[in-house]
Amino acid sequence: MIAVGLMGGLGNQMFQYAAGRALAARTGGELVFDLSALEADPAGRTYALGPYPVRGRAAAPGELAHFPPRAHRAGGWRGRAGALAARLRAALAPRGGGPVRFREPYFHYAPAFAALAGDVYLDGYWQSARYFAPVAEAVRAELTLPGLGPRAAELAARIAAGPSVGLHVRRGDYVRDPRIARTHGALPPDYHRRAVALAAEGLGVPEFFVFTDDPDWVAAELDLGVPFTLARGLSAHEDLRLLSLCRARAIANSSFSWWAAWLGGPGRVVAPARWFGPERMRTRRLDDLFPPGWVLA
Repeated sequence: MIAVGLMGGLGNQMFQYAAGRALAARTGGELVFDLSALEADPAGRTYALGPYPVRGRAAAPGELAHFPPRAHRAGGWRGRAGALAARLRAALAPRGGGPVRFREPYFHYAPAFAALAGDVYLDGYWQSARYFAPVAEAVRAELTLPGLGPRAAELAARIAAGPSVGLHVRRGDYVRDPRIARTHGALPPDYHRRAVALAAEGLGVPEFFVFTDDPDWVAAELDLGVPFTLARGLSAHEDLRLLSLCRARAIANSSFSWWAAWLGGPGRVVAPARWFGPERMRTRRLDDLFPPGWVLA
């Protein structure tokens, strides 16, 4: 059995699914989703993979009890350092025959993932395409929305009719929640203007489309220097699919954005070089986060 703890929003759950899908494919284990974190999510986030033809099922009550529990994390820098050391020891230790809880040791790709075998519980975010590279095409098919509503289908036809640039503006809890704002932080309008200009290079006179979780702010505050169509009234799944259909995509520091870019076809992707807000949280392994060819702005 390969169990994966699902948490966060749609983009995070996609990363978690993709890592679990890859490990299940390699080991032959059944993929099972632990939804307990979502059931207790303080922001009210729920299981978001329902519209997709994913290969996995929710765990039954008590089915995951044979996995080791999640280790308690002490407070302060000593607690964080000790927790990291313990996670690294667990990641590098030889695997026995019993169930394993493999907790993501750091933000970038963990090579120990490739040696996991047997019953494994994946505990983390897994934000690197390297985790699921062997099953990339299967993941692409399973995380592509199979249908669109009438309004989304109308926008999809316009996107397909000529050169198009899609922009994702992520705000929501990036501005509402002080803790999340300190970790991530909404990108400034200057980044969005620069990103769409870079994305549009070589496309002649493209049509611009903006997708966001804060359409009122975008309508009132965002000047891109070009006219754009602001998508409203669509589901998050439809926004992600439409952004992926654009010829070029300018994304935010968001896993939702990342998936829209990765699921899309050939075309330029412009991403923010600064994925986290604080300098100390910058990842030194951007090659693990951003696939080759993406333009950083």
